[in-house]
Amino acid sequence: MAASSSAKPKAPYAQAGGLIAADATRSYAKGIKSVTMPSTGTYCITFDDPDLDVSRALPSVTPAGGAGRGTTVLAATWPTQACGNYSYTLSVFTSNGATAENRPFYLSIS
Repeated sequence: MAASSSAKPKAPYAQAGGLIAADATRSYAKGIKSVTMPSTGTYCITFDDPDLDVSRALPSVTPAGGAGRGTTVLAATWPTQACGNYSYTLSVFTSNGATAENRPFYLSIS
């Protein structure tokens, strides 16, 4: 059975998290309202909790299985042009070295 966004992860202390696939679909998601991919290697994530202050969040992003060697995953807790300059959106960027590429990653916000 394939995982879906309705499957809840066992992460009782995380405010939000999940597995984000390279195509921006989410699995085992908790507290994630939406994930969009406006450009290659750029993911814009919004959350269910309107009180989750992205600017004060402590996100942890790591490459997921299948991401490949050399994958870099970075999270921006400030508004970025890539994600519309919205203060409530977490921007995540994935790459292989200096080249932006769509890569799967895990996200956890504690």
